[in-house]
Amino acid sequence: MADILSADFIVVGSGIIGSLVAHKLALAGASVIILEAGPRVTRGELVARFRNSTRRSDWMSPYPPASWAPHPVYQPEPNNHLIQAGPYPYAAEYIRQVGGTTWHWAAHAWRNVRNDFRIKSLYGVGVDWPMSYDDLEPFYQEAEEIMGVSGAPNTGSPRNKPFPMESVAEPYAMRRLPRFSAVPDSLEVHVVGNPGSPYLGVAEAAQGPTAGAIANAFRHATGKRIHDLPYTRERVKAVLGV
Repeated sequence: MADILSADFIVVGSGIIGSLVAHKLALAGASVIILEAGPRVTRGELVARFRNSTRRSDWMSPYPPASWAPHPVYQPEPNNHLIQAGPYPYAAEYIRQVGGTTWHWAAHAWRNVRNDFRIKSLYGVGVDWPMSYDDLEPFYQEAEEIMGVSGAPNTGSPRNKPFPMESVAEPYAMRRLPRFSAVPDSLEVHVVGNPGSPYLGVAEAAQGPTAGAIANAFRHATGKRIHDLPYTRERVKAVLGV
């Protein structure tokens, strides 16, 4: 016969929400039991499943559901665990195992914006929340500090404190493509004659990468990168700290 357990609180699910709730209750001195339907797995097991998978494009293949704790599966065939009947069905995925979907997620931790809490008052749809963005703001911050969240400051969700983690380095391919309008106000051009070179074209087609070339040259010369456009004298000075 299984042992009989008792606690002040029982939390159902060991994913990010259940884990944070249980952690806060335990810090307050309460006894907590977490109930999890899925099995406990190790990182080594998950890595081995990924390496041995014949469906590398199926990012959920390392996380097959247990027979007693199914979760949505869509490849190679859907298991129809989650059926959506709305006009815009979305193939939502989640994992039922110890740790939940913290094992594999899109790494997006967006806050709501202020208007999300007043959609009835502002747009005449749904219902207004019984609380405001300001009521939740400190709790957003607390969760972000536990999870380790970084991001840009201009997301539309005002903050009282900075992100707890430094911004992730932005890949070059994801940066906004500079245009000719981003070229500094004054640009001195030197044409180097090389009659032996093949004709490569000039004028309109060459304008697009000009600002990017200037940005790369600036970083090569100074070790600094300008992210804001256009490249004005003031922004250059600000980046250089002069």
